[in-house]
Amino acid sequence: MLNGAKNHYFFGIQDIRGEAAGALASIRPSAVSDAELRDMMTAEDSDQRQAAVRLIASRGIGKGIDTLWAMSRDSDAWVQSVIANHVAIAASQDEEECYMPLLSRLLSSEGTLIARLVADALKDLPESVSADKLADLLRDHISGEVRRSVAAYEERTQAT
Repeated sequence: MLNGAKNHYFFGIQDIRGEAAGALASIRPSAVSDAELRDMMTAEDSDQRQAAVRLIASRGIGKGIDTLWAMSRDSDAWVQSVIANHVAIAASQDEEECYMPLLSRLLSSEGTLIARLVADALKDLPESVSADKLADLLRDHISGEVRRSVAAYEERTQAT
C-alpha cells in the first residue's frame, strides 16, 4: 500500500497512499500494520503523516498520546491541526489531564490554522470540564473566527 506513487499520463504524479491508508484505517484500523504505520509517520508526504495521526486516533488516543506528542513536532501545520483536533475531541470525552498540555502547546504555535480548526470542532463538542478549558485557551485568540466559535460553544452550553 505504501509503495511509490504512479505517474498518471494526464495528472502527473498523484500520491493517494495517505488517503487510501486513512480510508482503510477508518474501516478496519487493525488492517494497517505497525510497520506500515511507522512508514506513514515518517513519509515525506504530509497526507500520509496526517493519515498516520488518524490511524493512531482510531486505535485510541490514550494509547497513542506519546506518539502524538512526538508527531506534534511535525513542521507541517496540517499534521499538527489533525493532531490537535483528535486530541481536543478525546479531551472532551475523557477528563484525563494528559491531553491539555499537548493542546496548549499546539495552540501556542504561530499562525491561526490550528486554533481555527480546533475552534470549529469546539462548537460541536459536548460540554465538559476539558471543553471548557479548551474554550478558555481560545477565548482571547487573535482570530475573530476562533473567538466566534468560542462564543457559539459558550452560548450553546449555557442554554442547556
